[in-house]
Amino acid sequence: MSVKTKVMMAVLSAAAGLSLVGGGTYASFSDVETAQGSYAAGTLNLELKKLNDREIGTNLFESKLGNLKPGDSVEKVFKLVNGGTLSIRDVFMKATYDNADYVDGANPASATYSKIDNKHKIVNSVDDFADQIQIEVFSGEVLPLKQVWKGTLKELNQSSVTTGDLTDNFYNYALPALPLADADPVRVRLTFKGTADNKFQGDALKKVNFQFFAVQHQGTNFDDGEDIEWYNGAQHDAPKPPTRP
Repeated sequence: MSVKTKVMMAVLSAAAGLSLVGGGTYASFSDVETAQGSYAAGTLNLELKKLNDREIGTNLFESKLGNLKPGDSVEKVFKLVNGGTLSIRDVFMKATYDNADYVDGANPASATYSKIDNKHKIVNSVDDFADQIQIEVFSGEVLPLKQVWKGTLKELNQSSVTTGDLTDNFYNYALPALPLADADPVRVRLTFKGTADNKFQGDALKKVNFQFFAVQHQGTNFDDGEDIEWYNGAQHDAPKPPTRP
């Protein structure tokens, strides 16, 4: 056998030996690490309260708004309170009514029908009557107050219409939840227009729904390690603060 042939045999034998080792079983060190995380949504909770912090009941106005004459007005002052864990950016108000809750003074079913002069018993629609009720909404506690909206109940009843933002941006940038739950005062004034004439005598709208819509801040792109809970509770329209230690 030549030297060249002997060398080739040696190489082939080594390769075969390695393949046997590679195809066999063996033990080695190993380690497994487990990392956990949780995922929870915050709460957006707007509360309406009296200035003495008592809850407002089912009626926004405590006074019975009846037996009114043209030119009368009534004003309600209350607070918007953040009772959740997320900052509230904006709050909008609507006022709605239903035709079923309207009683025309010219209708014999009206409680005052017999007390109205016959020449003033003129049939009106619910929208006719709602157009005689002016609504003014103010926000803030720094004079002069900011007028957020002015119009009629008929206008505010339209599906596409709300007041402007009711929150007071002078302090604390809207309604943050941290470090302390914020509260912003709001004034709502209803006026029976002085121009309302005799044909509206005895008209009544038994129920008006005042609705308040709270809106969150826009979503934020966080880096891992940032204090998300604190930032979303204290959030306002400003650059994101650096990571807290």
